[in-house]
Amino acid sequence: MLLSKEAIKQVKLLQSFCSKDHHFEQLNNFYYDNSEERFVATDGRAMITIHKSRIADVTETGFYKLDGNELVKADCERQFPNWKRVVPDYKGSTCTKHLVSITKDLMCLGQLHAEIVLNFNIWLNIEYLKKVPEGIYDFYRAKDDAMKAVVLQPCPSVEIIIAPMNHQDTYLTV
Repeated sequence: MLLSKEAIKQVKLLQSFCSKDHHFEQLNNFYYDNSEERFVATDGRAMITIHKSRIADVTETGFYKLDGNELVKADCERQFPNWKRVVPDYKGSTCTKHLVSITKDLMCLGQLHAEIVLNFNIWLNIEYLKKVPEGIYDFYRAKDDAMKAVVLQPCPSVEIIIAPMNHQDTYLTV
């Protein structure tokens, strides 16, 4: 399936959240979940979901990759993790919502990280904040659980979920 320039940009964003570790074959490509109509990519610590309307009208659940300007099925024998299990119910009453501005300037990212730590008592790996495109995001966090993942949402069709860091290095995978 041939993709538009905007769709390719979205797929490259998905790919930036895929694992580079060959031991986790199921995380090396992104996944399409037809029941939710979302493309999902994760490396185990950060995850992104993008609604299919921003990429392509795919109907078959499975692994995908970018081949030039085309979206093609990727071979993978393993099962993709239960990604829905780690997405906090950020639309419900158990989360608080804040606006944050993301920029590529390392000084500003450092300041944002410090604000998140001070205001929300959550430590995020700044490397994952670097992957997030510049812009204004809704920032959701669980009210009473500092170990829950946070959600950054630039628009309703895109979610970026980042697990907080702790001394045991929390993973998102099941």
